[in-house]
Amino acid sequence: MYSEAPSNGHRLNIYSKYDELCLNNDTNRKLWKYINKEDFQNSLRFEASFDNPEIIRKYFNINQKEDIMLTTILNKAGNILYNYCCNMISNLKIPKKTAELLEQDISPNELAKRLGMREIIHTCGYNRSNIKCFLKSKLKGKKNPSYYMKEYDDELNSMKFEKFGGVIKRKNNRRIKK
Repeated sequence: MYSEAPSNGHRLNIYSKYDELCLNNDTNRKLWKYINKEDFQNSLRFEASFDNPEIIRKYFNINQKEDIMLTTILNKAGNILYNYCCNMISNLKIPKKTAELLEQDISPNELAKRLGMREIIHTCGYNRSNIKCFLKSKLKGKKNPSYYMKEYDDELNSMKFEKFGGVIKRKNNRRIKK
């Protein structure tokens, strides 16, 4: 998931269709009557989220004067998902110096000194979960990543405030914009 946006406006899920079909649930048991799940052993499923009109208009090339209709979307030619992926990846390019430092076996504190906490946050797509996973990979079980997260949370909120004009916090799994 690309999470630089304040919402999940750009989301791409990629997973094994075979693993999904192997789940023993009512829906899959009904499907097994009509399909052979083994045919999907080497299949990946891509799901893109086009969850606002601006994104739909952009990727499906629908002008502002046109209504967004399902028939219009289904009849569009071209590789919409490919363009969507290319756009997401182009926003995630990591500078060579940053990539080299990230590969080195150094502690998160040393990395933050050399690279800067903001660059690490940017590289992780402004996503708290990605930051925590990144820290965990750097710590290799020596310390709990939660030890570092308070500093990163503070810096992340500061960056979001600068960029979007408010801090987004979660309370009871609901978004609250301050």
